[in-house]
Amino acid sequence: MKSKKVLYPLLAAAALTLAALACGGGSNTGQAVGTSAPQATQPAPTQAIFKQGDVIQFKDHTITLNSATLQGGLLQASFTIVNTGSSDLNVSSMVSFYAKDNDGTKLDQDLFNCGSGLDGKVIAGDKLKGNICWKATNLPIKIYYEPELFGTGATVWEITK
Repeated sequence: MKSKKVLYPLLAAAALTLAALACGGGSNTGQAVGTSAPQATQPAPTQAIFKQGDVIQFKDHTITLNSATLQGGLLQASFTIVNTGSSDLNVSSMVSFYAKDNDGTKLDQDLFNCGSGLDGKVIAGDKLKGNICWKATNLPIKIYYEPELFGTGATVWEITK
């Protein structure tokens, strides 16, 4: 009886992993399709680094970093996600977003002092706006977005002021 209790969760985990791999990991790297403010053109780096206001297009949604402010040891970033696909889109700030300081140290998310979060289901044609906060003391900071769990690369914004 004990072996069945151990075997079933292992089989379920293996099935989920195989299903995810069979679906194939997509790209986590978006492409800028617009901006909310004109910016000077610069040579493109190897890894695209986006700025506040850039509208980043993925196959089934867009994401925009509306604002990012560092105040009192807390980086608060406001995002808008628009579902441009035909099926529901699930958003998780804990799974899809992380931030690092200039030394490469991963920052801890602050779930309690951030206002409206950026988590939940976005139905086709709808949008979700909310905040994600990290404990931070100095700029610059990079925010990373990886919408595909098994995808490659990341979409990166750099916060400098």
